[in-house]
Amino acid sequence: MDKLNLNLLRALYALLTCRHLTLASKKMGISQSSMSIYLKQLREHFHDDLLVRGQGSIMQLTPLANSLIGKARQALSLIETLFNTIETFNPLISERSFSIGMTDLMSILLTPSLIKRLEQEAPGVKLNIKHPSYLNTVEVFESGDIDLMIGMFERVPESLKQQKLFQDEAVIVGGSNHPGIQKGKICIEELFKYPLIQFSLRETPFYNYFDRYLRQLGHDKRVSISLGQGIMPLFVLTDSHYLTLSIRKVAEKLSHLIPLSIASVPFEVDSFNCYQYWHQKDDADPGHRWLREMVLSIAKKSHLK
Repeated sequence: MDKLNLNLLRALYALLTCRHLTLASKKMGISQSSMSIYLKQLREHFHDDLLVRGQGSIMQLTPLANSLIGKARQALSLIETLFNTIETFNPLISERSFSIGMTDLMSILLTPSLIKRLEQEAPGVKLNIKHPSYLNTVEVFESGDIDLMIGMFERVPESLKQQKLFQDEAVIVGGSNHPGIQKGKICIEELFKYPLIQFSLRETPFYNYFDRYLRQLGHDKRVSISLGQGIMPLFVLTDSHYLTLSIRKVAEKLSHLIPLSIASVPFEVDSFNCYQYWHQKDDADPGHRWLREMVLSIAKKSHLK
């Protein structure tokens, strides 16, 4: 078997159907001497003459050769199908399942539109939104537990690809009547006068995107409560003096449901850049590409970008 190759299979089929050395060699686009070598190899492999001289120039097939015609045709057809296969994805009829990992902060911005688009464009597609307890891992992608992650990695592993979805700014949020927030502003002295409720994905308490800025200013000890859900701090601000750090788009969206006051951060802080991440093994997958394009489209149409 080690000596067999695709050209030998093609030569076998050409010889069996043409039953003529010259015609078979022309069909394959090779010299007659090369075809003679293939015929010799085939005879040695099958321990059979396969083609024998008859009347005229057309050769006669042995019983074994006759039985091989259909099998050779089928084998070539399967190989052609294999190498010409281009996987397609039709969202209208697909019943594929996708798992997206994102925090509730991202989910409140994207999930409603995701569900609406699925209902319209892919009614059979199943979507599983998972709340990640951590973001910097490759294992969840390699195991298939997560198809797409939405958020902001501190470090992006080499095996992951990324695409920016939107940019937002950090804001200070308090209850609607918080004494420290006046006309959308809060001074740094007022900020650190009040205890903070903080959102953290990490097992290490109080460690997240915003915390490094608090640490630089030496005020990380003002964090009194750490919650594993990003939206929850916003719900507990009412009728208290607690403050929290969030992103503007989320805070403004929830301010229609919860009495909140929002202020710009009184010190320089980097923008919050939200990305979608996926494993390079899924990069060319048509279904996965469709999912990524849909998420990006939602971010654009929602004016998130």
